[in-house]
Amino acid sequence: MMGKKYTRDNVINAIVGAIAIIVSAAAIWALSLKSTGYEREAVDRSYNYARNTPSQISRDCRGSVGVDPLKCIDQTIDTARENQRKEQNLAAQQVTAWWTAVMGGAAVFGVILSAFGVFLVYRTFRATREGNEISRQAMMAENRAWVEICPDFTKGDLVYTETGEFRLNTKFTYKNIGKTVALNVGFSIDLIQDPSFFPKTTMVDDFKKRLLSPSRRVDTWPVFPGREMTKEWEVGRIADELRLEPLDDAGHEPFFPALCMGVRYNTIFDKEGDPPHITVEVASLRYIKDGVPAYVIGERKTVPSKDLAITRLILNLTEVT
Repeated sequence: MMGKKYTRDNVINAIVGAIAIIVSAAAIWALSLKSTGYEREAVDRSYNYARNTPSQISRDCRGSVGVDPLKCIDQTIDTARENQRKEQNLAAQQVTAWWTAVMGGAAVFGVILSAFGVFLVYRTFRATREGNEISRQAMMAENRAWVEICPDFTKGDLVYTETGEFRLNTKFTYKNIGKTVALNVGFSIDLIQDPSFFPKTTMVDDFKKRLLSPSRRVDTWPVFPGREMTKEWEVGRIADELRLEPLDDAGHEPFFPALCMGVRYNTIFDKEGDPPHITVEVASLRYIKDGVPAYVIGERKTVPSKDLAITRLILNLTEVT
């Protein structure tokens, strides 16, 4: 298939080259006719001077009183020759002027073609540079570090404190699934409003900003390909921030907390000043009663870990950069 394409391109190039040669030859031939016309006219006028010289000698130099025949003949012949030289010089000047104008036009046309050629070279260079950048990005994406948050979580009791907070001690694991080392690794976890029930919440965006903050503490050790790291973190949130309005007149308070976990890191391909890469995931906290998910924590009380489930959100809130 590739060979057929090259053969077709070669045929097209040959045809275009042949057409260019034919057009150029036709243009040169047409321009040459003009200068040939100037030369032909000069030759005709010179011939007329030479042909009319004998009759002029007979009319002016013979039979005229007081005229030296020999001197008159010489002067008449010299005048005819001078006129012939003038005609030849005039023809040469006309031909030179014509070809100068042609060459001037060709020079202007050449400048235009050169500018167009420079533009094409620039476009080719830009396309080549863009292609190289795409290849570079593809190579980086294939060989860089990629950190994912593993699906297994370890949790403690969801404790309701005397200060009106829900607090949770949990662990999560992240792993470098890429081909090169992850550098400047940092992590964070927070208890937030469940975006499934608080669609206007900004806690996820606020979490990302804190994670990307230059002041965020980062671990000093790298994470090599295939290596897992487990982090334990205690998180808390004021209960009223996780509560929706009462569902009924009985005053039931539905609480919908979620965990927001994130890892930030750099790769060996990053340049100085590039922002770190992040992996962020949100998982809902669900109350389980008699083995059946009740989905809502309906009271201000401590929920034992055996009655608590951490589930990834149905909403696709996972972000990897």
